[in-house]
Amino acid sequence: TSFPGWTPHFRESARSWRSVTMRSSRSCISSCRGMRLKSEATNRWTPDVTDKMPADSAEGVKLTEMDLAQVQRTKSDEPSSIGRKMAEFHVVRVQGQTKVLRDPVSVEDTDVKRRDHASRFERMGSASSGVLKAETPKGIFKFVFDPMFETVICVLIVINSIVMSFEAQHAGLRLGYDLGIRTYNAPGTELWPGAADVFVASEWFFGPIFAAELILKVIGMKCEFLRDFWNYFDTIMVVAWFVDTVFSGLLPVDPMLLRLARLARLLRLMRLVRKLKGFDALYILTTALRGSVTVLLWSFLMLFLLQLMFALFLQRVVSDSIESNIANQVLMAENNELFLYFGTCSRCLLTMFEITLGNWPPVARLLQDHVSEAFTAFSIIHKITIGYALIAVINGVFLKETFQAADNDDKIMMRNTEKKRHQHIKKMKSLFEAADETGDGVLDQEEFIQVMTDPEIVNWLAAMDLHISDPNMVFDMVQEDGGITAEQLVKGVSRLKGSARSTDLHLLTLDVKKLFFLVQDL
Repeated sequence: TSFPGWTPHFRESARSWRSVTMRSSRSCISSCRGMRLKSEATNRWTPDVTDKMPADSAEGVKLTEMDLAQVQRTKSDEPSSIGRKMAEFHVVRVQGQTKVLRDPVSVEDTDVKRRDHASRFERMGSASSGVLKAETPKGIFKFVFDPMFETVICVLIVINSIVMSFEAQHAGLRLGYDLGIRTYNAPGTELWPGAADVFVASEWFFGPIFAAELILKVIGMKCEFLRDFWNYFDTIMVVAWFVDTVFSGLLPVDPMLLRLARLARLLRLMRLVRKLKGFDALYILTTALRGSVTVLLWSFLMLFLLQLMFALFLQRVVSDSIESNIANQVLMAENNELFLYFGTCSRCLLTMFEITLGNWPPVARLLQDHVSEAFTAFSIIHKITIGYALIAVINGVFLKETFQAADNDDKIMMRNTEKKRHQHIKKMKSLFEAADETGDGVLDQEEFIQVMTDPEIVNWLAAMDLHISDPNMVFDMVQEDGGITAEQLVKGVSRLKGSARSTDLHLLTLDVKKLFFLVQDL
């Protein structure tokens, strides 16, 4: 009454607010009824908000937007079992009052829903391989991607390589006999009788196996088969074997060269070592080599440019010396030798790499004796600066990048961590067995202090970064029920050894803050 000008505004706001709330309540009730009809169609009872309305709200419940936003759904965490009911609770606030509506849902319904989701994900396929498992035979798919399958194929490749080495040796015996080499008095057919038949049989043994491997990969991998370079390589090898075997003599290249190309398939072992733990050393080696490619290329480029500069300089100087000797018609034999080392740019470049990485005194003597004695200083300075200093720096950078690439590899870090954990468990179990004199599986305080006062044990633990100055304090920090089991000893020593970590300091800071606030409240 004291603000008559505001009354129309209040009335208009009340009307608009009432219309909004009525529309919200009607939409909520209609949606809940729709949910009830849908649940009844699927043999599932879902409570309706209207079923729980009070008697005085027959026209509908006026739910504000804030009340609707506070509707929550929770599920009980009871373990499921056959025939058991899991409860769903609908927490609804109606006009400031909270109502809990119970909705029993059978475990069978949830299991059916989970199986439906699982079958749907199986039809979607594996995201890592990009192959639709619904369209791929599961048995062939798993068989092709099984590490054991790759292992067997790699073993067969190694055996085939050994057989091919014996075949090359057999061909070398025949060639040495044809050339009349003194130690080769008989052809290979006489020294190794029947070897040729064995080699032919081996080709008919390994060829179909590799062809079957290729067919299985095509069936199992489908479109994914086209994304791997090695699959193209294997296809070329199998097709070449088939053409050479069935249509002998039609290939434009030597079939032996194509068979030797199979040796490149041994590089497939590099993929296999990533999956098997028994090849940790080989995996570290391949990872380090792969990570050092960049530094190797830059090192070669810098060394090549320096050597090319010196090669052009020496080629020009030595060519002038040779031309002068030819004009004077002297020392023709020495001119030929100088030309073999420095006559062209390519020969001179090879000579510079020989001086840097190989036997440098003969070349230095040749320059000193037949060109000029001033090349003595050149040879020494070049060997010290390029042969020692630059090569040493390149080796150091190469090793640094190689170890860094190996240390940053995720698989290597995880495997090293797993090794350290197993070593720690093994050491702590041996310590526990030595300290447990009664054999009851629990260390009491007396047994623990007795073993921790042994100087040899103390030094052994100090080497593992666990310094024990007070055995009683360590026992109190490790024990849980008045004694220490083997598992507690492993976990306790793992927590105590080493310096304080940032996580420990942060947790300590949080505890101190909590105590500070508790003291302030008091």
